[in-house]
Amino acid sequence: MTRQSLMRWLAYAGVLGVLVAALAVAWSGQSLGATQRLGFAAEADAYVYQSNPDQNYGRSTSLRVDGSPVMRSYLRFNVQGLSGSVTKATLWVYAESAHRDGYEVRPVADTSWDELKVTYNTAPPVGSSVIARSGGFAAGQWTVVDVTPLVKGNGAISLALTTTSSTQMKLTSRELGTNPPQLVVETTSSSTGSTPSATPTPTPAPGSGSTPTPTPTPPSTGGGNPSFPIRAAFYYPWFPEAWKQSGIFPYTRYHPSLGYYDTADPAVIKQHIAAMQYGQIQAGIASWWGQGHHTDNDFAVILKATDGTGFKWTIYHEQEGQRDLSTSEIRSDLTYIRDKYASDPDYLRVNGKFVVFVYNADDSSCEVADRWVPVARELGAYLVLKVFSGYRNCANQPDSWHQYSPAVATDHQKGYSYTISPGFWHRQESQPRLSRDLARWQQNIRDMVASGEPWQLITTFNEWGEGTSVESAEEWKTSSGYGAYLDALRANGQSTGGTNPTPSPTPSPTPSPTPSPGTTPTPTPPPSSGDPVVVVAAGDIACDPASSGWNNNNGTSSSCRHKYTAQVAAAQGPDYVFVLGDSQYEDGAYDKFLKSYDPTWGQLKAITRPVPGNHEYLIEGAKGYFDYFGTLAGDRAKGYYAVDLGNGWIAIAVNSNCSKVGGCRAGSPQYTFVKSVLEANASKNILVYMHHPYWSTGKYHNCCDSDLTDLYKLFTQYDVELSLAGHDHNYQRHAPQRWDGTKDPNGIRHFVNGAGGKNVQDVDANKAANNWEFADETHFGVLVLKLYPDRYEWAFVSDSGAVLDSGSYKVQN
Repeated sequence: MTRQSLMRWLAYAGVLGVLVAALAVAWSGQSLGATQRLGFAAEADAYVYQSNPDQNYGRSTSLRVDGSPVMRSYLRFNVQGLSGSVTKATLWVYAESAHRDGYEVRPVADTSWDELKVTYNTAPPVGSSVIARSGGFAAGQWTVVDVTPLVKGNGAISLALTTTSSTQMKLTSRELGTNPPQLVVETTSSSTGSTPSATPTPTPAPGSGSTPTPTPTPPSTGGGNPSFPIRAAFYYPWFPEAWKQSGIFPYTRYHPSLGYYDTADPAVIKQHIAAMQYGQIQAGIASWWGQGHHTDNDFAVILKATDGTGFKWTIYHEQEGQRDLSTSEIRSDLTYIRDKYASDPDYLRVNGKFVVFVYNADDSSCEVADRWVPVARELGAYLVLKVFSGYRNCANQPDSWHQYSPAVATDHQKGYSYTISPGFWHRQESQPRLSRDLARWQQNIRDMVASGEPWQLITTFNEWGEGTSVESAEEWKTSSGYGAYLDALRANGQSTGGTNPTPSPTPSPTPSPTPSPGTTPTPTPPPSSGDPVVVVAAGDIACDPASSGWNNNNGTSSSCRHKYTAQVAAAQGPDYVFVLGDSQYEDGAYDKFLKSYDPTWGQLKAITRPVPGNHEYLIEGAKGYFDYFGTLAGDRAKGYYAVDLGNGWIAIAVNSNCSKVGGCRAGSPQYTFVKSVLEANASKNILVYMHHPYWSTGKYHNCCDSDLTDLYKLFTQYDVELSLAGHDHNYQRHAPQRWDGTKDPNGIRHFVNGAGGKNVQDVDANKAANNWEFADETHFGVLVLKLYPDRYEWAFVSDSGAVLDSGSYKVQN
């Protein structure tokens, strides 16, 4: 990402991502009744091994899990001393090795197994249901999963850790003596009360684990450092320098309650620390531009002003975002940070290591990890790198990873962090990219807390130039003196009855793309919790290798951008990828797939659910397409199928090449199939996707109405939520509407995204005939959908990572 000035450089920086190897209870919000938290160490644990089926591993200091050959780990806990109803139970297991997929937790009915006798041949059977999945994790951190369904009350509980991955993982067993597996149980009695502002963490119980810890206290991590989960905010010591830029003063669209302050003033720093602590923020991540820079000088002042507050700070190393630092430069900077700052008790440490974050924004491969990780290990730094496509597969894994997406409401890097932003309105942009919405912000906080992720990150405390600050401003001031956004953080997202901030306009870029003058305001979504299903969608993707712009998949500035859209797609951490047809130009030949699509978008093949476009059928039967995707594309004689996405969502892949599969109209095999899926899932949220658009402002307006009208009548009848298509090489968002084009807030919201890489085309030809809300003909990018049981969120993310359109909407079912 190019930055034109100091503020531009710093605009996208400032992420916290530290993984502390200290046991903690997942952050909990306010609740009714008195909450009790009890920690139980495992009373027995062992793994079994398929290749040595009669060997016992009960004395091993490690637990091992593998899918081929099979290794399973068994754990048993003796839960005693509970009173009241169990509200939550979390399993804590310490990772000795990193793993990209993580483990599954399954129930074990038999609690009588002996850890010193159990073998693969004698081990009790594991249940078929998966209670929880850890997701990928780094070495040297606690993995935390919600196992509430397993804990009904007092008594013995057995469970197994399994995986389908063929890569072995290594976890700490109780025999090691430190960091044993732990079960943390929360109960609520009938009395009225609320949880403490900071959830205490359990002390591993000695011995068998049968004695609970009534008042848990965190194990020492040195220097009074906080335990997971840690809430941290990005902090910018740029002022007063950054109040005036490009001849503009003040360089912000808002009015900070403290005025245009100096971040080198100890009095200001103390006020900032008090504000962050009010919002239950435990640490700040201070932007740092190198030895001798004014941010370096200011950091020394910040640490001094923090004395006695209990607040922690870490450094965000910015220069890697501008160029690739040499190993000697990395060693020099880390040594400087270690020797000058890391011994200060207010500097954040994890597992005894001093924490450093790196803004490696210009790096898109594991090469950056190869340069930084060995030096960090050598000098004892706890290293947190910024994510990029494929980061989980790097051989050199840092201690943790982070993402920074200030124009996106939420970002979830599973196993590492959950980041939220209150809004994004750059001083030099006429419209916000992410509008401020206090109800949405409160929901984001609740989702962040519910995620249980080790790092729960706030973007930002005081980045005023981009308008991402949660610090108090006149526009959202409240009687507390700290402002609506910090009030919400203090309440963990529960309504405080405070004053709503002044609303900002619905986001739209200027001068082009242009929003419709009659755009309907987006309703505020109702509350929900839990992780969304993340879907990335794009069509019209990979250039023909014979194309003049192909350039060995490197493309040009105006064509063949599929390599870069693939990188952006992967960076979203999707659960599914919907390819909206014309995946490989010009004819979907298998050898072209291998040269162009496979090295780029093919990295996401395992989670891809494609539909064919017209170009695939330039070869009889779309042979290359079906040969490449195999069973992922459904029956090759049909090309249509359905997918249960989870979270109450069903996706129907429609083959809009109707003449190739017996038609799409009423009575056709495909129509009958679609209707049967809709009937069987009438209580669920439905998403449909295909190649040809039923509605479009581009040149393919009305291209396919005669074939698709019967299906869209059906979609209207069964309250389909979302419709996705490609074919027009641009991005469009349409208002909810019925099949006949009548606007209806309970209708189908339609997206077109044919900007997947090949080229972009005119989007204006038929705007007057459509209920469009947003249109873009100049950017390549991906549509990102986050699907919750009661709402969906969308974002159009360009190939440079910029969010050009975003919003949310409640579901109708």
